[in-house]
Amino acid sequence: MTGHGITIVFQVIGLLTALRTTSGKRFTVVSTGSPVPATLGNDSYLCCRLEPEISAENMTIKFHVGDYNICLYKNGKEDLSNQNETYKDRVELLTENITVGQVTLWIKNIQQSDTGNYTCTFVSDDFSSIATMELHVNSK
Repeated sequence: MTGHGITIVFQVIGLLTALRTTSGKRFTVVSTGSPVPATLGNDSYLCCRLEPEISAENMTIKFHVGDYNICLYKNGKEDLSNQNETYKDRVELLTENITVGQVTLWIKNIQQSDTGNYTCTFVSDDFSSIATMELHVNSK
């Protein structure tokens, strides 16, 4: 192998090592304070972020409450195919800060049945972490 070929091999090995190191990082999911107050008929926001601050663009992110799937982010986009009907057309995952490990679940038109413990899960190739927060709905 020529010197040029060896250099390319080492560059590829270095790149693969860097990618492995990035995906192998351990992290903790941190949520905003709990309980999160919400008012019937208004909107509410449930925020989760990673510590340390790393990109979650290539991770799977799930929000659920009890057995209800609310939102799934996978392969770089939101997937609502298994979403519970209770949340249909009422939630959106805000991902503008996903490159620094932060997402926000926007729940629109809060209903009394939205009260509960919400779980946010971040899953990388070889690690996962969760945070739970309570949403407490008050009447107007």
